[in-house]
Amino acid sequence: MNAVKCLLVASLLLLLGIGCASIQVRSDFDDQADFSQYQTFRVVDRPTMKSAARGNPMLDRKIAQALKEELRAKGLREVTQGPPDLLVGFHSDVKNRVSVSEQWYPYRWRGPRHTMTVNSYKQRTLIIDMIDRVENAVVWRGWATSAFKSPDEAEETVRKAVAKVLKDYPPKTK
Repeated sequence: MNAVKCLLVASLLLLLGIGCASIQVRSDFDDQADFSQYQTFRVVDRPTMKSAARGNPMLDRKIAQALKEELRAKGLREVTQGPPDLLVGFHSDVKNRVSVSEQWYPYRWRGPRHTMTVNSYKQRTLIIDMIDRVENAVVWRGWATSAFKSPDEAEETVRKAVAKVLKDYPPKTK
């Protein structure tokens, strides 16, 4: 029974490890929100919206800049004075992850052969929130998850991750 549990856990970890090889994105939104009314935005700079890592203000600036560029490209106007329609917040987190892969070889004259490979990697998650300023409610949330090997590689993926998350903003409502 323990061998079956170990095999299931190892298989799950393998699938998670394979799934993190590229940028994975998802989003959700309030289907009651009228996204056509949002014309202006401001990226919020609050401690609660900054990276959980808190040790990388340069990465926070890169994320904020990528957000501004992508939203401008979508036709929204950034405002620095006066109230915006949308407050845009973000936070990111880095976690250590492990992937396990195993391979069984057919029986030989000595019996079956089995190898197991364990890989450690870092996984970054970036979450972007669009908050209706008047209602003070999140109307859209998108997130990206990606594996990376070094901090430099993580920073190179920021623009790609932001662009990929915002690809489906504004959402297609029914």
